[in-house]
Amino acid sequence: MKLKLISRRPFILLEVMIAFFITAMAILPLIGPHIYIYYEQARFTDRVELDITVGKLYAYLYEQLQKNEISWGDIDRKTIFPITESLLQDAKFKGSFPFRGTYRFSEMKQKKK
Repeated sequence: MKLKLISRRPFILLEVMIAFFITAMAILPLIGPHIYIYYEQARFTDRVELDITVGKLYAYLYEQLQKNEISWGDIDRKTIFPITESLLQDAKFKGSFPFRGTYRFSEMKQKKK
């Protein structure tokens, strides 16, 4: 009986790199939609946090108006106020606020003189 020796040729580094490249190119289209969904979710979360903060600020400023702690002169002049960290702390907002903004008051209706 004659034994046949099977000779295996070694993998060349170039073959391994080509196989790795083809595998990576096949995986990238599968990962792309998940990355897009993650970024959209982060943007949506930022919008929701902004909406919650604006609601809290509105309630706080409305309370300040009811207590007459905001002067009528500022309302008449339509003074623009920045949203600062101290204002957020007074409105009992906890957490970081990554946005910048301003607010102002104006009269919507006036009585005829």
